[in-house]
Order: sequence, then C-alpha cells, then structure tokens
Amino acid sequence: MADIFVDRLEELRRRNMEIEEDEKENEYEEDVVLLEASELNRKVDEIELKLNEVRSLQYEISTSPLSQNGALKERYAKLLAEINQQSQTVQKGLKRFQDDIKRDELGPIRNSAELRIKKSHYSALSRKLKNIMSVYTRLGEQYKEQCKDVIKKQMRIVDPTANLSDGKIEEMLESNEVSVFHESILIQPSLKKQVLDEVEARRTEIRKLEQNLKELYDMFYDFMLLNEPQGDLADNIEYNVDNAAAYVEPGTQTTVTSARMMQNENTRLRWVICCVVL
Repeated sequence: MADIFVDRLEELRRRNMEIEEDEKENEYEEDVVLLEASELNRKVDEIELKLNEVRSLQYEISTSPLSQNGALKERYAKLLAEINQQSQTVQKGLKRFQDDIKRDELGPIRNSAELRIKKSHYSALSRKLKNIMSVYTRLGEQYKEQCKDVIKKQMRIVDPTANLSDGKIEEMLESNEVSVFHESILIQPSLKKQVLDEVEARRTEIRKLEQNLKELYDMFYDFMLLNEPQGDLADNIEYNVDNAAAYVEPGTQTTVTSARMMQNENTRLRWVICCVVL
C-alpha cells in the first residue's frame, strides 16, 4: 500500500512540473507577442511622424524657387528613404505574424487565447499601416497638384496668354519628350531654359515620388486586403496595441508576478491534496 502512495505522489509531482512548464511556456509566448506588437507599433508611429514632416517639406519645396530648395530636397529624399526602410521592417514583422498565425491555425493551439491575441494584434497593426499608407498616397497626389500649380504660374510668367488646362499639364508631366514644354512657351526665349529647368525638376520629383508610392503599394498589397469581418475585433484591440509601448515592461512584470503567485497557489493546493491522500 505504501508503494502505491509513493507512486501516486511521484505522479502528482511529475504532473505538477509539467503543468508549471506549460504555464511558463505560454507566459513566455504571450510576452513575446506583446513585445513584437509593441515594437511594430512604435515603428508605424515613427513612419507617421515622418509623413507629417514630408507634408510640410512638400509645401516648402513646391513654393520656393528651384535654386533655393536644395537643402529641402536633400532632407525630403532622406525622409522618403527612411520611410521606405522602416516600412520594409514593418512588412517583415507583419509577415512573421502572418506566418505564425497560419502555422498555429493548423496546430494544437488553434483555439487558444494566444492565437486570438496574435490575430488581433496583426489585424490592428495592418489596419493602422493601411491608413498611414493611404495618407502617403494622398500626400503624393497633393504634391503633384502643387507642382502643377507651380508649372502653371511659371508658364504664365513666360507667356501671360498661356491658359494651360489640367489635361495639358498632365501631358507635360507624363511625356518623355521635352518638346511639349518648348511648344507651350511661345515668347521670351531668354526665359525658356529657366522655366524648362524648373518644369523638368518638378516632373522628376513627381516621378520619383510616384515610384516610391508604387514600391510601397506593391510591398503592402497583401496587407491592404484585410479581412473585413475582423474589423470589429481589430477595433476592440487597437487601443491596446497603440498603448502597448507604454506599459509593456511593467505589464510584463505584473503578468509574470501574477502567474507565479497563481503557480504557487496551485502548488500548495496540490500538496494539500497529496497530504489528504496520504
């Protein structure tokens, strides 16, 4: 009989250790998800701040003479490069989230809280990034309109009788032939080169911006096609994602402490049961 009790006690100890290991593993996985979501959210916020600066620079560049905006253009190009680089980092992070979700959906944790949390963070971050990319696209369109206005003003300076339509401006911007610019300037040949240089510079800037937009669009195309039925779930979790960076460290510590307290209580309970059995 004593051997039976000893075997039973050993079995309870082993099960207790297995449960504790599982709890530690789940706790670790949830902390990793929170940290990754917090870091991605921080990078998305940085992209948004840079876009605000891009908006300001675009206005300054479009309203200042070509000879005076060299430093502005340098900062503008640097910002676009930084946005592109950070966007690639975010895209890779979201891709990891997506791959993990697909893998977990086929595994033993397909109905777990951990997977639901991961899906919620992924959906909220994707929607937030989609909104920011929409802002970037609108900025590109705004800048194009600003440049078109500048071109119209330049043409009117050279030829006060010029009445260029938006269609004609679009043709000038899209054309690979500089002859369309020459044809639009009928008088004051001495100013032709200055105006052509200005127009060419604006067109080059627009094309660079459109290329950047295309690259970003291609990069995030999959993430822009979000599953609409998950929208409510994303709205519910978005507040937590936005504020994750503020509480991730103390929150993680609190979670760990609480989990340990629960583990201790569970351990005490199991030992009480063992004593009763014995």
